[in-house]
Amino acid sequence: MTEQGDKKSALRTAALSRRKGLRDEIARQHADLARQHFFLNVPLNDQSIVAVYWPIRGEMDTRALLGQLIDQGTVTCLPEVVGDNQPLKFRQWDGMSPLDAGDFGTMQPGPHAPEVTPNVILLPLAAFDAAGYRLGYGKGFYDRTLAEMQSRPLLIGYGFSTQQVDAIPAEAHDVRMDMMISELGMLKFGL
Repeated sequence: MTEQGDKKSALRTAALSRRKGLRDEIARQHADLARQHFFLNVPLNDQSIVAVYWPIRGEMDTRALLGQLIDQGTVTCLPEVVGDNQPLKFRQWDGMSPLDAGDFGTMQPGPHAPEVTPNVILLPLAAFDAAGYRLGYGKGFYDRTLAEMQSRPLLIGYGFSTQQVDAIPAEAHDVRMDMMISELGMLKFGL
């Protein structure tokens, strides 16, 4: 592993440990606050297609957010892990259709669900910094996906404020987020 990789691994481990330390009740309250901040700060319109992750391993819960998006008529989709070293696919989800178990404990629409191209992507993360860089889980799924997209979507990190670190060592393939939403509010990066 490179020196950058070692630093990222240490940051990831520390941030995930802090996230894991949140009590369930506090995590639920924070998810509700973040959902409110999302709707106050994210510009959506009738052309918006919003990709939302299905929460795993203590990630900020997005299910109420998904439900509210669907209820207001916004097209939503969930990522599908196609395979190692492959970009993600995004499949539309209406909130009613059954979900299939995906890789890493995620849930995703089945192969019958239409594939769509989101113009807003909610990014799961292990850590983030004040410059707008996120640290994922090290598999590179979102990096590969964003590199192959024809046009850049609005990228929104979504997580707990406790996941913020001083600085993430950015590499050439790392794409800066446009916003970060936590229970404390919204941070903008270069918009």
